[in-house]
Order: sequence, then C-alpha cells, then structure tokens
Amino acid sequence: MSWKDCGGSSSHGSITGLTPETLTLGQNTTVTGTGKVDEAVAGGSFVIDMTAGPEKQHWTGDICAEKTFGVKVFGVTVVTVIWEGMKCPIAKGDVAVATDIMMSSHIPSAFASATIKVSATTSIGDSLLCMEMDTSPSTSELVV
Repeated sequence: MSWKDCGGSSSHGSITGLTPETLTLGQNTTVTGTGKVDEAVAGGSFVIDMTAGPEKQHWTGDICAEKTFGVKVFGVTVVTVIWEGMKCPIAKGDVAVATDIMMSSHIPSAFASATIKVSATTSIGDSLLCMEMDTSPSTSELVV
C-alpha cells in the first residue's frame, strides 16, 4: 500500500506516517495514519471516497464516532471499511487516525487495486486532514 498526505497548506493537520505497509486479503487490518494538528479541535466530519475497479463509493460521518461501510458484489461483501472514530476533543499536537480495512480473499481481481481517500473537516468547516491510500496486489497480500 502506498500513501500520501493530500491536505493543502490551509489544512490544520498533516499525515506523516502510515502503518502497516500491507493488507492481507481475507483479514481485517487496522491502518493507522499518524501526524500532527496545529490547534485543538472539538469535532467535525469525515469523508471516505473509495474506488476499487469499477466500484466508486462516497461515505461520510462524524469524526468522533465509529461507522462501518461495505462494498457488495452480487450480494457478497468484498470490502469492509470501518472508521474507528477519533478521540474528541482532539488536542493540538500528535494525532492518530485509524481505519479498519478488510478485503475479501475472494475479491475479484478488478477490485484488488483500490484508492481510498480519507479527509476530515472541523465543525466550522476548516480542512483538518487528508490522506490517500492506494493498494495493489502482491501475491496474497496487498502492498501499502
């Protein structure tokens, strides 16, 4: 899996790391982005945009609350994404953003390469953070 910080200069946060570097098909993996925010944040909202093969998803929610999303193909869930929720209020300084990702071991090859973009805004609409993750197949694992 590769990743990048996609927040601009007006963003209050920056992502400086992502672990782990691989997703194993058929297993839930907690992917954690780490970074910093330049001010305390009481709350806000998140957006997750995912493209996997021909499938495009747009999910939203409260940054402080856990929320689960899934992608089904022919009635079978092939991708599950869980926003774990951030611990609010968020203090100025170091921050971690965790998302659980599970890609089925029976995922069609067209879905094995995916782009997952996670962005968040403060409750007053300021940009908080943005991270983009790209997966690509490598034998039985997806490389981060």
